[in-house]
Amino acid sequence: MAFDIKKLLILLLVCLAPLRSYGTGYATSNLEPLPPNKFIIANVAGLDIEKLLAVVLDGADYIEQNLVLSKDGQPVILDKVELGTTTNIAEIYPDRSRQDGKYYVTDFSLNELKGVRLLDPQGKPTAYISSFEEQLRLIKMLEQKLNRKIGIYLKLVQTAFHKDEGLDLCAKVLGTLQSYGYTSSKQNVYLQSYNSEELQRAHDTLMPMLQMTIPLVQLVDTRDALKAETSDTATHNYDWIYTNFGLYSLASYAAAVGIDWHQDASEQEKTRLAKLLDNAEKAGIATHIFLAQQDQEYKNFDILYYQLKIAAIKTKQIKDTLQHIKNRQSGSLSIHELFPYLEASENKKQQSTSNPSTLSILRELQ
Repeated sequence: MAFDIKKLLILLLVCLAPLRSYGTGYATSNLEPLPPNKFIIANVAGLDIEKLLAVVLDGADYIEQNLVLSKDGQPVILDKVELGTTTNIAEIYPDRSRQDGKYYVTDFSLNELKGVRLLDPQGKPTAYISSFEEQLRLIKMLEQKLNRKIGIYLKLVQTAFHKDEGLDLCAKVLGTLQSYGYTSSKQNVYLQSYNSEELQRAHDTLMPMLQMTIPLVQLVDTRDALKAETSDTATHNYDWIYTNFGLYSLASYAAAVGIDWHQDASEQEKTRLAKLLDNAEKAGIATHIFLAQQDQEYKNFDILYYQLKIAAIKTKQIKDTLQHIKNRQSGSLSIHELFPYLEASENKKQQSTSNPSTLSILRELQ
């Protein structure tokens, strides 16, 4: 009964959304124009129906959805293929772990997974796992109700693991997208993966068969530490992407390259990113950045979003980020918040005779 009540509340919120002005007063439709062709992506851990509704009402341009497959081959919204640390699966199916003691999504049918709940950071069960189709249906309904496009930014989670399990994650996701009318960039959809071979297969084989032209995003693992999180990256080396030949090769199948930005980035990492940004534009490839943490004055965000040729920024702090954009565009920043921009403006006047390089701009990041 509790789950039915939640569904009822969600529907009620959707119906009342026009009266709430998206609940924030700064949805994207109310903002002054952003820099041309740039957008903000909401990154939400443990995305469920309620969180999806919240970020839509906050005004996110795109919402990232991480996708895995159930035992019966149905796309499910989950951040990982292993369920033991993020859900209450062990309570419901205590005897269904593998020999390594872990619970994997591919050992459970969609019907079984729908009875499993996600855990909050304190380990408390919250919302139920939702299927990809459930979230797509809600998005379609919200688009009609709010009279605006809601972009989806899809991530294929551990494609190599799925292949070992005899499941084709990429093909299943594309098939689902096609059935809901997502066939090209006109529907505001991106498909991303660390696995370059899988993206090439999608571009060269799968999408032509389905008459689809969805833009693809090649994710790049910039830290060895990340390889423990995604098996796809364990056998992939991305050094080739940082070469001119590699970028032109990437342009043959991908529309963009996606990179994580780390606050403690070394000089070498900044140099590599600067080279990538400069060369990607020449190759006709957009750059998307994941900014995991925001500094208090949003200096890093402003440098990446307003000064560099970056097409999109993915952030966990979607509500505060959109409010910051509104404040900056409306001129309503406080003196404390405005100081970094006044300082930057003065520096630009003093250095007006020469344009700063991409690397020099990146060195300003904290």
